[in-house]
Amino acid sequence: MIKKMITTVLILFGFSIFLYPLMYMNHAECFFIPNVCDNGESATISVTVPVSTFGVSIADGACFYLDSYSCFLGYLKEYEAGNMESREALIKACENIKAADDIYKKIIEVSATYSYNDTAIDRLKSFDYDTFGKTFDLNPRVFGHVRVLLSKGDVRGVFREIRNRFRVIAGYLSASETDSIPGKTDLWRINQYYAETLLFGQYAAEIFDRCR
Repeated sequence: MIKKMITTVLILFGFSIFLYPLMYMNHAECFFIPNVCDNGESATISVTVPVSTFGVSIADGACFYLDSYSCFLGYLKEYEAGNMESREALIKACENIKAADDIYKKIIEVSATYSYNDTAIDRLKSFDYDTFGKTFDLNPRVFGHVRVLLSKGDVRGVFREIRNRFRVIAGYLSASETDSIPGKTDLWRINQYYAETLLFGQYAAEIFDRCR
């Protein structure tokens, strides 16, 4: 059963890897520059190069994160098959999560150079979080953290939280680069961090999409 579940998740990653940047922290750039999201769409390079580049960085960070998670799930599949000492997928997962961390470091730095788009931020502050969470039966712990930040209009805080999560995952995986394989308990925790980080970015993206 576990093998089938992991295989199914890997197939879904394969189909969605190029689409998912539209679902993980998408439209966060809309909360910094007024009119960057015209007619409900993010601005193109022809409209404003810096903000478009900002949006591309967010998509790049999502891709590296998802590549990392995909590699980690690949290792779990090998682990279930009894190939516990196969470190290649873990090493690649570590490389990708570190790349995502580097991108988010830059995202945080760039976001500090922009003022908030007050009109869009006000929509975040007045958003009906209670109804949203109940309607879609969201994970209460993850959604609660998203809510604390976005109800204050703290989009930069969301960037920082995602980077913190990336760094926790990288800390667990770094041992694989020195011939060490995570134990069973660590594998459970790594998977938990990956899964909750995925939900964290998705919930933020859904709220951004409604408030931009």
